[in-house]
Amino acid sequence: MRIKLVNSRTGRIKSCRKGFAWWILLFGNFYYLYKGMDRTFWKWFFIDALLVFPTLLTWIIIGAIIKGNKFQEEFVDYYLDEGYDLVKEAE
Repeated sequence: MRIKLVNSRTGRIKSCRKGFAWWILLFGNFYYLYKGMDRTFWKWFFIDALLVFPTLLTWIIIGAIIKGNKFQEEFVDYYLDEGYDLVKEAE
């Protein structure tokens, strides 16, 4: 299943799969940059910087699982703020 967003001014289309974002487990925060979500990248970068040493590096694993589960929600929110419209949730 995919989520599809379209910018009505430019006609540009963005899409992402529903469910867990496995690419975040492999590439971490850099996946946000790949998807063009620079504000979200910096948000998670600073959260990671604050939590990685107090939790003795376990935040790397815990944070990746949390980010993988929240990616779809953050993706839609980010692009709705950028002026995209939710077209459909295709199966």
